[in-house]
Amino acid sequence: MSQGLQLVNLTKPGRLPYLECQAPELVASDGSDSWEEAYPWAIVIIVVVGCFLLITMLLGLYLYKGTEVVQRLNNLKKRMHGLPTSGPFTAVVTDIQGWTGEVARQVGCSLQF
Repeated sequence: MSQGLQLVNLTKPGRLPYLECQAPELVASDGSDSWEEAYPWAIVIIVVVGCFLLITMLLGLYLYKGTEVVQRLNNLKKRMHGLPTSGPFTAVVTDIQGWTGEVARQVGCSLQF
C-alpha cells in the first residue's frame, strides 16, 4: 500500500473539473459515486413513507378538527374580500361603556338613530 494522499478525479460529465485529495484507504475501488446511486430504491421508500405520513397526518387533522379548520378557512376567505359594497348589510354594535344606561335614560333620543 502506498503512503500519502492520492489525487482523485470526481468530475461529473458536463460539470466543472473537481479533484479531491483522499487517503488511499478512502478511495472507492468499485466506482460508485454516492449512496443515491448505490441504493436508488432507498429514495423511493423514503418518498413513499413520507407521503404516507403526510396523508395520515392530514386525514387525522381533518377527522379531529375538520369542520373547525374548514370554518376558519371560510372566515379567512370572507375577510380577504373586505366589506360588502352592495346588498343587505348587518352591523353589530358592541356595548360602549355606559351606553346601555344612557339609552335607558334617554329613550326618545335613542329611537332617532
